[in-house]
Amino acid sequence: MIQYLEIEFLRMISHLTLSQGMKEFLLKLPVGFWTLMSGVLTACVALATLIVTQVMNKKTQATQLKHQEQMTATQLIHQKEMAYIQYFLDKRTSAVLDFQKTLEETKAGLVYFLSEPADLERRRALDIQYINDETPRWKGIIRPGVYSWNDCENLKEVALNQIKPVEEKIIELKTSLNILIIYLNDDEAGVVEYLLDRIDYLQYFIVGNLKGIKTRDDDNIYMFVHANEPMVVTMQEINMLHKEVRHILKNYLYIHKLEA
Repeated sequence: MIQYLEIEFLRMISHLTLSQGMKEFLLKLPVGFWTLMSGVLTACVALATLIVTQVMNKKTQATQLKHQEQMTATQLIHQKEMAYIQYFLDKRTSAVLDFQKTLEETKAGLVYFLSEPADLERRRALDIQYINDETPRWKGIIRPGVYSWNDCENLKEVALNQIKPVEEKIIELKTSLNILIIYLNDDEAGVVEYLLDRIDYLQYFIVGNLKGIKTRDDDNIYMFVHANEPMVVTMQEINMLHKEVRHILKNYLYIHKLEA
C-alpha cells in the first residue's frame, strides 16, 4: 500500500507545474522521506475516516436517543390515558353495582310486604274473621266491625315493621342514585328516577295509611289484609319499570360496548 502511494505521489509530482529545479529536488529526495510522507498521509486519511465515523455515530446515537425519548413520552401519555379510562370505568361499574344491589333489596322489601306470608302475618295480628266460613280463608269475605282497637294496633305494628326495611333502603337508594345519575344520559336518568319515584310513592302510601288509622272503625284497616288495589297496581308498574332499568344497568356493565 505504501509503495503504491509512493509511486502515485511521484507521478503526481512529475505532472505538477513546477520549475525544473524544484522537480529535480523533489525527485532526488531519499526513498525514506517518501515512505515517511506516505505513512503520514495514510495516518491522516485514517484519522479523518475515524473522525467522520465518530461524528456519524454520534449523530446516529443522538437521533436514536431522541426517537427513544419521543417513544417513551408517547407511551407515558398513553399509559396515563389508559389509567384514567380504567379509573373512570371502575368508578362507573362500582356506582352501577351499588345502585343495582340497593334497588334489588328495596324492591324485595315491597315484594315481601305484598306476599302471602306477610299478609298472613297481618291477618293473624288482626285476628281476622270471615262471613263465609265454607270459603277458603284466603278468599273469604272479611267480617267488618268486630275488631278491637288492640287488634288494629297489633296489625299496624306488624305492618309497619314489615315496611320499615323499605323505608330505610329508600334513603340509601336515593343517595346511590345521586352518584349513578352522573354516568347516565337524560333518557336513562328519567326512567331510573321515575322507578324510584314509584317505589317511594308506594312505601309512603303504605306508611301514611297505616299511621293514619286512629280508630277501630277506620275502613283503611282492611286495605292491609288480602292486599290488592291500589298497592298491587302500583307494584305492577314498578315491576315493568324495574325490567327497563335492569336492561339499562346491564348495558353499563359491558364496558367494551360503551365509550368511556
